[in-house]
Amino acid sequence: MKILFFGDVVGKPGRLALKTLAPQLRAELGADVVIANVENAAHGAGLTRATFQDILDASVDIATGGNHSFVKPEAKEIFSEETKYPYRPINLPSASSGQGQKTFQIGQKRVMVINLLGQFGMRPEPVDSPFKVMQQLRPISQKMWMRS
Repeated sequence: MKILFFGDVVGKPGRLALKTLAPQLRAELGADVVIANVENAAHGAGLTRATFQDILDASVDIATGGNHSFVKPEAKEIFSEETKYPYRPINLPSASSGQGQKTFQIGQKRVMVINLLGQFGMRPEPVDSPFKVMQQLRPISQKMWMRS
């Protein structure tokens, strides 16, 4: 399986680059799935409905967020309403909107996407240790991979 991942898509220049490059690189590299981090897609901080639509138009299959995801007020609704994406870091406080991990069927294979956030310099809310969270998820991920 080939996964094409785009790191932090920042503002309009990032969205335009993604819209141009994602389809080209997907075809050129034969990528099965395209993932992009979109936490800064709206003017360098957060996500809006319009900027999220730009991400969808760029043929992104799975979108992830981060500590800036919820800067714009409408982002909470976007993360809550969307079932396929975007995914917030799983180690944000449990009251945060959205999901932090999900398993997808891509052709004949399954891929589990887990979004984790580091702890250093995270403000205003502290986040759980990504290592502890991953240890808790380990039995789930091992069971999933054993069946693949």
